[in-house]
Amino acid sequence: VSARTSGRLDWLGVDEGSVVTKGQVIARLSNDDLTALVAEARAAIAESRARLDQAVAMQWEAGREVERQRNLVAQGITTESSYDAARRGHDVAVAGVAAAGETVKVSQARVAITEANLDKTIVRAPFDGIVTAKSSEIGEMVAAGAFSGQPTGGAIVTVADFRTLEMEADVNENNISRVKTGQAALITLDAAPDRRYRGVVRQIVPAVDRQKAVVQTKIKFLDPDDRLVPDMSARVSFLTQEVSAEAASAPPRIFIPAAVIRTQGDLSFVLVVKEDKASLVKV
Repeated sequence: VSARTSGRLDWLGVDEGSVVTKGQVIARLSNDDLTALVAEARAAIAESRARLDQAVAMQWEAGREVERQRNLVAQGITTESSYDAARRGHDVAVAGVAAAGETVKVSQARVAITEANLDKTIVRAPFDGIVTAKSSEIGEMVAAGAFSGQPTGGAIVTVADFRTLEMEADVNENNISRVKTGQAALITLDAAPDRRYRGVVRQIVPAVDRQKAVVQTKIKFLDPDDRLVPDMSARVSFLTQEVSAEAASAPPRIFIPAAVIRTQGDLSFVLVVKEDKASLVKV
């Protein structure tokens, strides 16, 4: 997440691990000059509106004068030239109202521009997520997007939406025909081997890594939790049928050949070799 303009980072309200919501203010650049420009633009619009009110009043007065001169001409009290002068005055007043109205629009546009430039110094979270890294510190100069020339591209923080996490798995090209989009899968994290996550194949990348002879697949998590973190190592098993959440969370079971089971009355057991000695284990 980067700023839309360049400047000095004045405030940073998040740290690694902070939970943010869409639209939340997470950083602010120095903007004292822009704040002053916004105040000036708002004062200018107030002045232009006052001038518009004044022009409207002058137009009303000029209209009254036109009516008065028309009545006087009809009574033969005044001349046509006086009436024409009143009409010209009214036309000038109408033009003055139009000009004042356009001045108000210009002032409004200037306010909008300055407020937009001020808003560019406010950095907001683009979506709900968690801050995974900080790329800038308070007091540092940051640039807008790719114009910074820095490896981070002007980023202030990195925000990740963990709900969109997915696994990338390389499948040998000899076995890729057995994997299909929408196929069920079970994912096991190396960091949490006791937990299995249900997944579904979201995409099979239509390209082969010639050096490794593998095709990349992307598996979407169906039941993610807080233990999932980007860049973790994991293993995936592609299934021929879907697995329920209860079956996925059940502890793994050990299968043995039925021929090794011994019975003695109601007791079923197997003999397990430990340290060159056979011991009885109930099953």
